[in-house]
Amino acid sequence: MPVTSPFVRALTLYATVLAAPLFAQDPSRAADHRVEPQLFVDADRLAADGVLREKHLVLPALRVVIELDRQPGDVTFETSTADDPVADVLASVIRRQGEFADRLDRTLAPELRAGITILFPLEYQYMLAAEVRDAASLRALAAVPGVAYVWKDNVNELHTTQGRTLTGSTAQANLGWTGAGVGVAVIDGRFDLLHVELGGSTTLPNSVIKAGENFSNPGNPIHSQSFNSCYHGTATASIVHRYAPAASLYALVVFPNSFDSVIANAINWCVTNKNGAGGGSPIRVISMSLGGGRYFAPVNSGTLHSACASALANDILCCASSGNDGWTDSMGSPAASSSCISIGASWDANGAPYFPFAPTNCTDSNRQVDERTCYSDTASFLSFYCPSEQVIAAECGGTTFEFGGTSAACPAGAALIAQLLHARPQYVGDRAGVISLFQSTGVSVVGDTSKRRVDLTAAINQAAPYNLRFTSLTTSGVAQQPGATMTITPTVINDGPQGIGTFQVEFFLGTTTTWSQSDIYLGSTSQLFLLAGQSVALPTQVTLPWRVQPQLYYVHAVADRIGTWTEWNEADNTSFAGMIGQAGPCVTKLEYTDPLLKSDANAQLSVTTGGAVHPMVVVPCVDELATLYMIVWGASGTSPGLALTPSVTVPINPDSFTVLGLDALNGAVLQGFLGIFSPQGLAQAAFVLPPSSGLPGTQTHFAALLIGGVDFWQAASNPLGLLLTP
Repeated sequence: MPVTSPFVRALTLYATVLAAPLFAQDPSRAADHRVEPQLFVDADRLAADGVLREKHLVLPALRVVIELDRQPGDVTFETSTADDPVADVLASVIRRQGEFADRLDRTLAPELRAGITILFPLEYQYMLAAEVRDAASLRALAAVPGVAYVWKDNVNELHTTQGRTLTGSTAQANLGWTGAGVGVAVIDGRFDLLHVELGGSTTLPNSVIKAGENFSNPGNPIHSQSFNSCYHGTATASIVHRYAPAASLYALVVFPNSFDSVIANAINWCVTNKNGAGGGSPIRVISMSLGGGRYFAPVNSGTLHSACASALANDILCCASSGNDGWTDSMGSPAASSSCISIGASWDANGAPYFPFAPTNCTDSNRQVDERTCYSDTASFLSFYCPSEQVIAAECGGTTFEFGGTSAACPAGAALIAQLLHARPQYVGDRAGVISLFQSTGVSVVGDTSKRRVDLTAAINQAAPYNLRFTSLTTSGVAQQPGATMTITPTVINDGPQGIGTFQVEFFLGTTTTWSQSDIYLGSTSQLFLLAGQSVALPTQVTLPWRVQPQLYYVHAVADRIGTWTEWNEADNTSFAGMIGQAGPCVTKLEYTDPLLKSDANAQLSVTTGGAVHPMVVVPCVDELATLYMIVWGASGTSPGLALTPSVTVPINPDSFTVLGLDALNGAVLQGFLGIFSPQGLAQAAFVLPPSSGLPGTQTHFAALLIGGVDFWQAASNPLGLLLTP
């Protein structure tokens, strides 16, 4: 479709607005004037064909940009009065986009909301990119309050149809996902190690091949420059290296004596060396462009199945080509193994160069990009497709040549998995997860519409489109007293490819550099939205507990502790900074010591399910040999309290809870509510409420008293709340 000029687009919009009364009798079309008309044409094509072909892409849904209504106070680069308007505009846009995302969830019925996927916000425009399933979802989106217009997200260019670009491999490598930290074993014929694409040296490890072994003729070299023995292995290994240039390669020879047992031994070598060899990365993927037999159902027994199962149990994913027989209901082994990933071939371009070859010798005069190649074996249990024919690959002797068949598709798939594991390491060893991910995000295959061709960009983004990481953590002072107010400032960045919604950063105080959920809980702060690549500083004031001792502590920050967002690296969500605790003043304080509960929080327990909280009495300069403590309980508030002496008033209004507590001191419920202090001036108690206690749901409080000396009542603590809920 030709690109229309801005004038024509504006005229079309104007005409559409004028025509709006025509739809007044149909509420479902009331917002049609807020939709670019071409989108309805595309929606009809999508409904008829199941996919949309936009230039070089095959799309499973309508791609749109949602423009939001501008509200008074919305900042733009034209209206901002800031010296540097970037942060000003960004904050305003984020706020409006966040409000719209919340409104979208509240406004639409679930079945319509499910048809709209927000992909990412535009950073400095009041817009969001989205995918829309059908015309009904499109109309529902346009009718959401706050939507000014829904534009078609046009495809502008694509410069090549080669397999790496087609699958998104090149784009993801440019983003840094090059297979680093992942080892790929290529089980094949011999290899030309002198070829520059395979490291250029027969001494291993070299820059590409880290280790290898000849299982076909044990003790013989893996290197060869004889075409018949090395063309296949050299080509497949070079394809892996081209897709995943930072992956460590392992070269394992099983031809010409390619018995099942020989291949199984090569697989077993990978298990033995799963942590890597020759200084290379751990072996995570095996590529096998080989096979035999014909299987009409998944194989769950046999030599190669057993070997692949062993590899899988050790977090190694076996990949095998489906075969070149042209079968549509079966494939060879090991591809057919239920412990293996089977990879078929699709054309990598319209009219892709192709010369019929055995055993199929098939012809296809209308070769379409993302169409199943006429020779590729497939079956209902095929895992997915990768592009093939004719792939430029390394050739023995230092040159390159055209290489095809499912033999070319398999190493492409193995390398794409290596890139995925680099980007999303949670998929290590997850065969079912990888297949499901590639199937759910891939491009529909012409001639085998139940299967998909790998789209690595979509897979990486769907696998975990977010990643929170701390870039710094500072505190307002190194030395701090108990009870002091301290400002903690974490700076967190979203490394993921999509904006992330509301998340929490929580703060803890521990005695080691490793954070633990049982560390002292200091509090939290929330961030509403964080764009892809955006970082934000979150200064937060916290109050240090009174039980802090004169020693070295570590302040820990933890982002998204409860896992609201699935991140591609959950291991970098913490940071710490050192802090020295100082001696505290002479006070009488009561605070909680429970995990994930602030020391001065209003705790909650259910009278139905029961539970426990742990109040602690803190008196740093107490004479522990001459002083007792007692914790009292009440449910009638804290003011005016009970005056015990002119200088000591306990902040509890006595009632039946107080009597009940005094009668049950140091019993099964009020454990340690009367006792002595440790030399540090600490006294730990526990309130253990049994299930179905019969107590009413109400707000209660604890307070501590010091007993001893001439005046008997020495001091009273602060009140500490406990809400009893049904």
